[in-house]
Amino acid sequence: MKAISKSAILFLFLITLLASCNNFAYAPNIKATEAMKTSIVEARTSIFSTLKAVPTITQMPTETETPSPSPTWDAIRKTQESWIATNWAPVYATLDSRGVQCKDGYFLEVPEVIDRNSNPIWSIYTCSPQAGDYHAIWTPGSVDYSKRYTVIQRTDLSKNWVISHKDFPWSNRPNAYLRTYAWDRDGNFVYVVPATSPGPGGGSMAGLFRSSNELYRISLNTGKLETILPFAIEGYSYSLSPDGNYLAYSILEEENIIHIRNFKNNDEHLLKLKDDYVRSGAFVWTPDGKTLIFASAIKGWEEGTAGISIFALAMKDLYLQIILFNDERQLIPFAKWRDGKFYYWTEKNFLFVHSLKYMSVEYFSELALDIQSGNVSVISTPHPQLIGSATPKP
Repeated sequence: MKAISKSAILFLFLITLLASCNNFAYAPNIKATEAMKTSIVEARTSIFSTLKAVPTITQMPTETETPSPSPTWDAIRKTQESWIATNWAPVYATLDSRGVQCKDGYFLEVPEVIDRNSNPIWSIYTCSPQAGDYHAIWTPGSVDYSKRYTVIQRTDLSKNWVISHKDFPWSNRPNAYLRTYAWDRDGNFVYVVPATSPGPGGGSMAGLFRSSNELYRISLNTGKLETILPFAIEGYSYSLSPDGNYLAYSILEEENIIHIRNFKNNDEHLLKLKDDYVRSGAFVWTPDGKTLIFASAIKGWEEGTAGISIFALAMKDLYLQIILFNDERQLIPFAKWRDGKFYYWTEKNFLFVHSLKYMSVEYFSELALDIQSGNVSVISTPHPQLIGSATPKP
């Protein structure tokens, strides 16, 4: 009875803690004071000590069971028919209306994302060869994934382009496909990136600067596949301008160099930051495409001894301006999910930002940066009195 009582008390304590963390309040912009900074430290300490109080749960040993034979694809499909009819019927109805179909012996990769990757004029989807056995897809060499292909097809079925995956090393695994990054505004190209489902997990906060390891585009007029950014081990951070004329990117191995590629004349401008900067990216364009916003981390930021700066680059004359300098809150541009879409801007000149200071008050808050004044507005936070305003410019 004593053990049960203690468990119940701990359970009620955790419920109360979660409820208090989710009680977000709206608050105006408040300048930080030394007392507030002290409160932030205390809040962090409180969070960590609470997490350490959660006991480790061990499972009871179970009897060893004799493994059952691997089911065939036909057996799996038969057992899932009722579930698919209920849950996936709308998905397949949409794909049928688009004319999405793989040839015999192939199946659709990640059908639930196809409609999102497509647009009203074009459909894009990947087909993979079937394995004779369900579990065999995870056995290296059991399926020839070099035969995988991606289709870019007009919804009126008047045009159809097929992209072979035989030259894509990343494609030699289950659940790989080409994901749409952006559609050219003029309707001439679709930009695509390699993807897997489920995607990679884990990693450090430095990964939030990273977009992918490569970038391609496909001509909707000829079906030609073009490499825009070749494979790089650490990857890239990049963003296409709203009019599709410019690509801003950084090669993460280079640390402090910003590339601006002009697709109109194939020129490329390189902007080198000071050597103190070791990670740059999280590029965001203003809606009119006239200004590029990006973040750059200063050496020591991952250890907490330095911060992150946010820059604005005017495309008219490539004039670079610092909005925030060495900000200890470690803010970077960050998209928010609203009504089925990602948004970077809450309103004109106000950019959604996210703190990379894990387990801090700022980390659990929703913030917006005024790119003209450098002021940080609090949209929601569990502790409104602890969030400061702008970091002074140098």
